[in-house]
Amino acid sequence: MVLGCVGGTLLVTVGLLGYFVYDTAASTGRNRIVLPPSFQGLAADPDGSTAKELAAQLESGYARGSGRWTPTALVSAVYRDAATGRTLVAAGAYGHVLRPSDQVDTVFDGAAAAGDARTDGRRDVDPGPLGGRMSCATTESQGRRVGFCAWADGSTVMTLVDLDAAGKAVDLDRVAAAARELRQLSEIPK
Repeated sequence: MVLGCVGGTLLVTVGLLGYFVYDTAASTGRNRIVLPPSFQGLAADPDGSTAKELAAQLESGYARGSGRWTPTALVSAVYRDAATGRTLVAAGAYGHVLRPSDQVDTVFDGAAAAGDARTDGRRDVDPGPLGGRMSCATTESQGRRVGFCAWADGSTVMTLVDLDAAGKAVDLDRVAAAARELRQLSEIPK
């Protein structure tokens, strides 16, 4: 009797573990990122050096920490409006991301280590209908406070930096809304 209970418990445990592994593997790497040619009325400059530099920094961070992985492809774009000075920088990668939450932490750790600037007010926000995890914070870039968000799911790790040249206080809710909107437009099935 006891042997039967132990055997049954072991069988259920192995079944649940198998399902978890299958479910995790099936949900990774489904999507890719194709950044749009314009976003929120801002024209893209996909060859911008700022975006490429950010993508390279992120890639070096992907190979470190408990959530390390090798992306399938890097993506980046700078969206800017010369008239208003508003600039958005999007950069990231896609592939099979097994630990998305760790990748969001890695992005923030890398941002903190990139210079003297510290991140302030980091908080998790609603990632939108695509799920995963999204966090936003403020930091300093080129002598001014900027807002940025990072998100990750089983397929993507991305950041959006809002370099609002008007010098206003950073509105993280606005940056998070822009990040969710960009994610909806750019994260597509393979």
